[in-house]
Amino acid sequence: MTSATFSTLAGELTDVNIVAPDLPGFGGTSDDGFDHSLDAYADYVTGIAERIPGGVHLLGLSMGGKIAMQIAARQPAWLQSLILLAPSYPDATIVSSEALASQLAAFANVDALSALVSGWASDTEPVVAWAQLASRDAYAWWLTDGRPADISNGVANINVPTLVLHGENDPLRSSDALRERIVDRLQNAELMVVAGASHCIQLDQPHITAGILQDWMTHHDA
Repeated sequence: MTSATFSTLAGELTDVNIVAPDLPGFGGTSDDGFDHSLDAYADYVTGIAERIPGGVHLLGLSMGGKIAMQIAARQPAWLQSLILLAPSYPDATIVSSEALASQLAAFANVDALSALVSGWASDTEPVVAWAQLASRDAYAWWLTDGRPADISNGVANINVPTLVLHGENDPLRSSDALRERIVDRLQNAELMVVAGASHCIQLDQPHITAGILQDWMTHHDA
């Protein structure tokens, strides 16, 4: 999607230096010459984080969570904690060829995108609008390469405190699967369920989410 998905959440956080980049090909940004891969996106975010003074709490939503785990597995010195909102599973997620073809065909089709993101938030209209800002290459990468990528072996290298948030109404994830596939594999991770939230937790419950994050960062600041 786009950094705009975090605007309301950012407004709820106080005394926090927030850096929310649009990844290449998303949010209307150019991806000309960009190598669409999990490592390339991890490198892109790392390049931004390395320029931020002090420690960084790295937050990723959905596929952004998978990118964040890829970064955390490298054990960068600047990483203070990892926060995952409804993260994609580190294991390969495979869908049927028919489902994949349908999802790829939804690119730039408002009705098809609306069906694709149905249930992701209480109001999916802005989600559809943000999805339309993605480039065709970035959109296709998410479905054909990002989602099927298997980084499950690497997550055992993540050694920073990790918070995993799950929306109780999320149609894409389950608490049990997040615990089994992520939390139980990490050295220092905990799972919290956010009531009244779906996949886009920060859109449905920005105030509650901000309170959780504020407490988490206060507790894990160096």
